Amino acid sequence: MYTSFVVLIQIISAYFLLKKIDTTHPNIVNKISLTAMAICNIEDFYLTMINIEYIMASRVNNFLV
Repeated sequence: MYTSFVVLIQIISAYFLLKKIDTTHPNIVNKISLTAMAICNIEDFYLTMINIEYIMASRVNNFLV
């Protein structure tokens, strides 16, 4: 519950920050958005690889037992 609350505050703060930047420098908002999407894609790929490694390791251990 605490983590969800902290993440919600971060999202709201980022939204207002980007809204303020958008009025003065719209190009910066586009760059920030693309950078955030790239970071999310990298993190998603990393977590997917960890899950695949976990699944493969558990199947190998089951066959060895």
